[in-house]
Amino acid sequence: MIPARFTTPKYFAMRYLGAQVLSTRSFGIMTTGGGSKKKWSAKHDNILWYAKDPKNYTFRYEAIDRIRYLAPKLAGPENAARGKTPTDTWWHTIVSPTGKEKTGYPTQKPLGVLNRIVNVHSNPGDWLLDYFAGSGSFGEAAYRNGRDCVLIDNNETAIEVMAKRLAFANPLFYGMEPPVSKSLPPVESKTASGIRSAQA
Repeated sequence: MIPARFTTPKYFAMRYLGAQVLSTRSFGIMTTGGGSKKKWSAKHDNILWYAKDPKNYTFRYEAIDRIRYLAPKLAGPENAARGKTPTDTWWHTIVSPTGKEKTGYPTQKPLGVLNRIVNVHSNPGDWLLDYFAGSGSFGEAAYRNGRDCVLIDNNETAIEVMAKRLAFANPLFYGMEPPVSKSLPPVESKTASGIRSAQA
C-alpha cells in the first residue's frame, strides 16, 4: 500500500525503491503551432533514468535502434548504411492526431519512444511496471517486444482506454471488474496475457 502523500514517479523511485538518477534524457517532440515570439518554444519532454544500483543496471547496447547520419557522406558508406546510435537527446514526432496509434488520452506518449526504452533497458521475458499507465503505451510496447507488464492507474477513463487499446492481448484485471462500455470490445477477466492491468 502506497501512502496518499505519494505524488510523483520521482518520489516513488527514490523513497520506495532506493533508486538513484543516472541521467536525464531529453527527446524533442516536433509539434505544429504554439511557437513563441518572445522565447525559445518548449518542444521537449524530459525522461529521468533511475537505477537502484548505479553499477548494475540493464543497458542493451546491441538493441539500440540506429538513426541516420545528418551528413552521411562525411561518415562514409559503411557507417552511413549502418546508421549511428542516438545520443541522450532524442527527436521524435508527436502521436499523429489522425493516426491509428492515437487514443485521445491527453498524456499519451509516442510508441516509438517507449519501444526504445523497453528494448534497451529490459530483457525479453522481463516483468515491467508502469504505475501511472495512462493510455497504456508502455504496456503495448512491453507486450509487442516480448515483455510482461503490470499497468496501474486509478483513472477510470485510463482503464477504459487501456482495455480497448490492449484488447488484442487479452489483459487480466485485478482488484476490479473489466470495464463495460459500448465503445469497448468484450474483455475476459480470466484469460492469460502478457499485459495485466489493475487499479492503484
